[in-house]
Amino acid sequence: MTGVIAFLFGAVVGSFLNVCADRLPEGQSLLRPPSHCPACGRPLSPLDMVPVVSYLALRGKCRSCAAPIPPRVLVMEIATGLLFTYIWITSGWSLDTLLLALAGSILLLVAAIDLERQLVLNSVLALGLPMGLVSAPLWSADVWQPLWSVGNAPLGALLDAITAGIVGLVVFLIVVLVSRGGMGLGDVKLAAVVGIWVGLRGLAVALFVAAVSGGVVALLLLAMRVKGRKDRIPFAPFLALGGMSALLWGQELSARYLELMTRAGP
Repeated sequence: MTGVIAFLFGAVVGSFLNVCADRLPEGQSLLRPPSHCPACGRPLSPLDMVPVVSYLALRGKCRSCAAPIPPRVLVMEIATGLLFTYIWITSGWSLDTLLLALAGSILLLVAAIDLERQLVLNSVLALGLPMGLVSAPLWSADVWQPLWSVGNAPLGALLDAITAGIVGLVVFLIVVLVSRGGMGLGDVKLAAVVGIWVGLRGLAVALFVAAVSGGVVALLLLAMRVKGRKDRIPFAPFLALGGMSALLWGQELSARYLELMTRAGP
């Protein structure tokens, strides 16, 4: 039953993220005007805004003018619901659950906006950066640990997060300079924020997952002729996937990698 509640709460958060994805790129207020159909302007009733259920009941169309509702609305609500459910199952009642849900929400929003508009908004990153710094000393050892330790544990975690942010920024800045426009500065700033959220250990996992998933998807799109070699493919969704993977499974993946390296050593 608690898993169902976690999904429902996640779907509600996903509904709010949809509002953010629609309005933030346009510089609009999240509060005014009330939710409405962008095609006909009709205000949405409470029955039109029930996460997942309303989209399915309306068959993805406005009740008044039958204008199509973007599939992203349904995908975001389901994805956020499933993410929150998984976090709840693995972390239960804990501070980690709250921090993971917060990080996941920010990363999902970044991914959705970049997929639709090829934008990584400074306003979203400006929210994620301080939250990442504040959360660094609060994570349990099950999520991530500083690469090095100092006498003061919270200070060590904060230094680890800041260092990871700088490393992420420098790595992607080099990629931008080498690729000559193949990647935008928004990805550079996102890499810095992801580094702050996941720490140095997690950053290695995040970059690996982002590179592999991005490469595989790019090859598939090229093979299917959906994209050409000169077409730009948004990379923020893969960075977001890497960041969330690092937070959810980074410690386990890092431990297994070190174990394999130890066994392979002389």
